[in-house]
Amino acid sequence: ARRRAVSEPKRVAGEFKRRIGDPVPVLVGGRPFAPEFLVGVLLACVAEQVGQREGGPPERLVVTCPANWGEYHRDLLVQAVRQAGLGEIMLLTEPVAAATWYASRERLEPGTLVGIYDLGGGIFDAAVLQKTDTDTGFELVGQPAGDDSLGGVDFDQTIVDYLAEVLGPRLTGLDLADRHTRRTGAGARGGRCRQGAREP
Repeated sequence: ARRRAVSEPKRVAGEFKRRIGDPVPVLVGGRPFAPEFLVGVLLACVAEQVGQREGGPPERLVVTCPANWGEYHRDLLVQAVRQAGLGEIMLLTEPVAAATWYASRERLEPGTLVGIYDLGGGIFDAAVLQKTDTDTGFELVGQPAGDDSLGGVDFDQTIVDYLAEVLGPRLTGLDLADRHTRRTGAGARGGRCRQGAREP
């Protein structure tokens, strides 16, 4: 997708997870799509590839979401998964999934507090969890916090903005029709390309 984004940027979409619930559609190839629909398509593609690699479909699917998402966003995610034909899923918050993975490698006594922060490509999450009596169980302590508009892509954009400020005309004067220039620019932004009906 990153390679195709260089030559066909209007046919590639990214950062749509942070747009789940946004009524403004994402434009891909000139067609409007709900962000949650694109998430469902992506998850179906991942499940298919894993199934081919492992020799069969998964026995169960676990999908994660930001800890600060309410019922509305969670329901949209579950519906997107169902519409993609993936059936029923187990939905976990991302901090609980991270803590469960950590507990599978480190012995944690019941009552242990674990702080989790997740700085992903588009979203930041932070939460405190407490180990329960079950093998991999955790429960949230207090209210999780997060920012749906802070992630790696925003750091990339800040760097690009800084380069534009420092380089000025040397950057803005580049020929964007040149394929090599577009490829280099995509690399400078971590291969990410903003494409949608509006900037996320």
